[in-house]
Amino acid sequence: MTAMAQCVCSMNISGETVKFLGEVQSAYLKKNWSSLMLLNCGRCNKLTVDYVNTSTGLEPHRFHWLEGDHKIGVIEGGWNHLVDVQVPLAPMLLLFWSLAGLGQQCKMGPLPRSVRQAS
Repeated sequence: MTAMAQCVCSMNISGETVKFLGEVQSAYLKKNWSSLMLLNCGRCNKLTVDYVNTSTGLEPHRFHWLEGDHKIGVIEGGWNHLVDVQVPLAPMLLLFWSLAGLGQQCKMGPLPRSVRQAS
């Protein structure tokens, strides 16, 4: 892998201003990209425990630890579907509930009991 990180590079189009438990929803470029990443650990030298522990909460999610966007590769093919944000396409290989928590109702219905029990 020549990229330092690979992710699903989707546009966040939800328009939500409040997230789970009433927290303010931050809108920024690359929103939800970090919810599924493949990292080239041999090349991610700036993504250290110290960086994660001392940076602002959004810095790692905005990929500030990379040398530039050209270091981000793309994961294609149905991975990291944003439930209730994106139109469902087949196949959906991984679902990400960015607007709802465990047991909450969403357009696809509540999370299956087996998922809730495993949490």
